[in-house]
Amino acid sequence: TLNGGDSDWVTDVAKQTSYLENAVKPMVSRHQGSSAIFAYDVMNEIESVVGGSDGNWGVGATWDQARAYITAASAAIRSVDPGRLITASSGWHGYANLQKGYFSGLGLDFYDCHVYDDAGFIPDAATLGLDKPVILGEHGHTGGGNDDARQNESLIYFLYNLSAGGWAGHAIWHYDYPGSTNTHRMVNADGSWRPVGFTM
Repeated sequence: TLNGGDSDWVTDVAKQTSYLENAVKPMVSRHQGSSAIFAYDVMNEIESVVGGSDGNWGVGATWDQARAYITAASAAIRSVDPGRLITASSGWHGYANLQKGYFSGLGLDFYDCHVYDDAGFIPDAATLGLDKPVILGEHGHTGGGNDDARQNESLIYFLYNLSAGGWAGHAIWHYDYPGSTNTHRMVNADGSWRPVGFTM
């Protein structure tokens, strides 16, 4: 993931260009052809910097600016490593913004959305109306706490619905590190797996 929510790179073209030329391209060049990298996500949950009801429910960039950023970042990566897979993840509204077409036609190789739901609900991939495969890049149970059973049950539901619904793949959020207090971590304080690790 190349951008965790820096709005300047979306709204300021000069900063965007500097970032892509001086940070992204050299990094992509360094790792060109590496089998350790599956794909580049040009921005995690880009809705976080987009204003409005289908963005962050506040102020921020327009969807036109966000789409331009995704296109520019994808082009920068491809100019250095043409064979690398590229996506941009949608998170704040689950799969709704994929259905609205905000991520379509931007040169992405697949779509990526994030959903948190105790029952693991996701629609069949075909109903999203997309022209490329879609993965569930983040998923898990809702709410806080450290409920192993709830976390594990949610994963089981998601895995079933992913398989039955024609999704191309998934990645759980997130493995984390021993001592983390994140609700969605896969490891205990001593580094051993929580039940969800064995289910995965």
